[in-house]
Amino acid sequence: MGDWRAWACLLGLGSLFAAAAVQALRRRAHWAFWALLPPLFLLPTAHVLPFCALGAQRLFYFPSLSVAAAFGALAGAGAVNRRWVSVAAAVFIACYLMLAVRRSAVYSTELGYYADVVAGNPVSYGARVGYGLALVRGGRQESAAAEFRQAAALDGRGYAAYYNLGRLAWDAGKLERAEGLLTQAYALSPKSAAVSAFLGLVAEARGRPREAEGFYTTALEIQPLEPVAMHNLGLLYFREKKDAQGRAVLERFLAAFPDDEAAPRIREFLAGLGGDRGL
Repeated sequence: MGDWRAWACLLGLGSLFAAAAVQALRRRAHWAFWALLPPLFLLPTAHVLPFCALGAQRLFYFPSLSVAAAFGALAGAGAVNRRWVSVAAAVFIACYLMLAVRRSAVYSTELGYYADVVAGNPVSYGARVGYGLALVRGGRQESAAAEFRQAAALDGRGYAAYYNLGRLAWDAGKLERAEGLLTQAYALSPKSAAVSAFLGLVAEARGRPREAEGFYTTALEIQPLEPVAMHNLGLLYFREKKDAQGRAVLERFLAAFPDDEAAPRIREFLAGLGGDRGL
């Protein structure tokens, strides 16, 4: 609400549509240029010119309005052949369609989308983290770690970069490094249930079950349906011979996440409590 640039752009766009209404009433021959070109050229300028490097999509309004106004002015000028104006508009639209198809092909994949966003705005913390997560899902952990480190360098106050670096360290079996990174994330965002849950995993893996229980409990206090905390706290209770509490937590887990990849194993475990309780 307080972004005056966005309001200025919106005011400019509204003014052009007001002009379109006036043209439609006074000079019906040219109303199509004024009424249709603004929405038509709102996105084309994003495809034709790399305005994403400015890091503000609201600035697309300005070149869009300029293109629309130029075609409208040319169409209304008596000295210009209207047929050539129409041909020029058709060529512009055809070029836009080709560029739009090409851009859509890039945006059809998560990796392509975030790579383009980072290329356009390399100083964006959120873009770097998003690209890193896309790389993780694509199995490119080393590249993902580089993006998370770049994000941390851009904004040391953001916890997501440290959290995801900690997760990568956990996946690589580097428990000490994982704990250090997750502790940094926790210091920046103590109300993050995901960070607390992963700190619990690390504490448990390093032989500190009481501390792990505290982190899992904290995570569930913040977010009662945090899946990592529910799953691992339930199992931890069973290992500590707190069967009733463990069953209650795991049953809540199954009710909340019946399709989780761990759900079949948990169901089998609960069904076979009469035998070996190891899991």
